[in-house]
Amino acid sequence: MTDLSWEEDAEQRSEAYVTEAVAVCPERLSAGCLQTLASVRISQQRFDDARNALKQSMQMWRDTPAEIEAEARPDYPTRISLTRLLIEIEAEPEALVVLDGLIKEDDQSIECWYLGGWCQVLLSQKETTDDAKAKLQEQAKMWLDNCLRLYA
Repeated sequence: MTDLSWEEDAEQRSEAYVTEAVAVCPERLSAGCLQTLASVRISQQRFDDARNALKQSMQMWRDTPAEIEAEARPDYPTRISLTRLLIEIEAEPEALVVLDGLIKEDDQSIECWYLGGWCQVLLSQKETTDDAKAKLQEQAKMWLDNCLRLYA
């Protein structure tokens, strides 16, 4: 998409390419295509459409047990990208659910610990009660401390 960004018809061409990808993509890979669609919708500031695409993407694999190697579940980097998109559309609770699963698979991922801490910070900023805010900030500190421990 970035190669097209300076063309006059960039948005229309990107739209056509993403729509075609979603239509022809095999089911085992379609979660990633839906995430790409969501990314395009975010750049178009169509946040409800992005939420719907991400919700549909997650429904395809979310109930697959982590112990089972399943082709229906996107690979690790794709799920990390999903958490970034969820954070971008202010769906931090959903991002934390995905991050919890990723941490269970690989508790040495600095990126997952960082994103989890950032989610907690963002949630604390939305909280109205001091007790809940403090609890979320403490959880953020725990996530970010793990990130620093791994990085050092």
